[in-house]
Amino acid sequence: MSAYGQFRKPFPLYFRKAKGARLWDVDGNEYIDVHCGYGPILLGHGHPTIINAIEEAKERGLQYGAPSDVMVEWAKLIIKHVPSIKKIRFVSTGSEAVTYAVRLCKGYTKRSKICKPEGSYHGTSDWSLASTAEYGGPPEAPTPVPHSMGLDHAIDKFVIIPWNDPDNAVKIIKQNAKDLACVLMEPISGTGLGFVEPTKEYLKALREVTAENDIPLIFDEVMVGFRWGNMSCAQGYLGVKPDVTILGKVIAGGAPVGAYGGREDIMEVVSPLHGKTPQERVYQSGTFCGNPFTASVGLAVLKYLDAHENEVYSHVNNIAESIRKGVRDLVTDMNIQAQVVGKFSNFEVHFTDKPYTNLREFLKVNKDKLRRVDLELINRGIFKLPGHFAFTCFPHTKEDVAKILEAYQDALKIVS
Repeated sequence: MSAYGQFRKPFPLYFRKAKGARLWDVDGNEYIDVHCGYGPILLGHGHPTIINAIEEAKERGLQYGAPSDVMVEWAKLIIKHVPSIKKIRFVSTGSEAVTYAVRLCKGYTKRSKICKPEGSYHGTSDWSLASTAEYGGPPEAPTPVPHSMGLDHAIDKFVIIPWNDPDNAVKIIKQNAKDLACVLMEPISGTGLGFVEPTKEYLKALREVTAENDIPLIFDEVMVGFRWGNMSCAQGYLGVKPDVTILGKVIAGGAPVGAYGGREDIMEVVSPLHGKTPQERVYQSGTFCGNPFTASVGLAVLKYLDAHENEVYSHVNNIAESIRKGVRDLVTDMNIQAQVVGKFSNFEVHFTDKPYTNLREFLKVNKDKLRRVDLELINRGIFKLPGHFAFTCFPHTKEDVAKILEAYQDALKIVS
């Protein structure tokens, strides 16, 4: 059985091995990997830095049930590149980090409702699964719609705002300010919004209204952190400082991880030393939080990126831009109605005749055509998870780009 997010019709591929920018399935078929494990494989599979870190971690011991020195070094390196984070806590997945970040803000504000934009994706937490790929109510005043069964206890705790509509978003936030524990959003969403960037006016308005009402602004950068915006993350690229940041994926190079951090006064509420009783602090714990194995791999990856930032990011970004440009040329030459989107080391093709600016417009794109194109890519030795946007990694070559574009050309001919 495969996990929900890994299943794709007609059936998931099962893999046996990975190396560099390549995957091999259980039948021995070789693929160029542009899925990169949902993004964390920035340095490629089996990079010497990661292999050496794993070897060292074996000697250190996999789990102490106590803090490690490597965890502290790892935290300092993240804080160096993401200045909005003053204190940080590690967990094992991005969804856990979302759960705890929201709990933290509820404890800090003593308020109970969560505000999020339509289309902003935040993993599997109960406190995020509303209006992810569905909508309710009028565009200027959205209503929450569950993304899953079993959310009856949570759905009335959501306040939904439109994307890229600053006036109505601010109006809704102000109307609900006394109840809002946080505004939870992806600064860049490839999953729910197809890489529609927030406008400067929208971000400025959200930052100002949340600050005025002491509502923590949470940036969920699990999917794009340390890719979109390079090491400064999307918040550095956008020039907006959130109160809390959620990270995952790349910060451990493929080892399971999530993290959340931010302003000292907010993070202090989750300290075991805060208050005199459990009712005066936010509880968060976990056997594997910041474990020395994951910390060793994460530290090695970030040390490598810190020392080779220009080399790594210029390469992966240029490779992605070559793919984006090549696919744009193909759809133009073939007169196909499509938008080639993404920046930095991400790319995707959405089949629609005009750019989209929010979830309601994005849901009109032809998802079936995207899935069929991605399946044709797989048939031609390019592993792109059907329906999910793609990533580049350090071992990708110009020759890989040529093969990817050749596969796209064949796939687009068949599907169009």
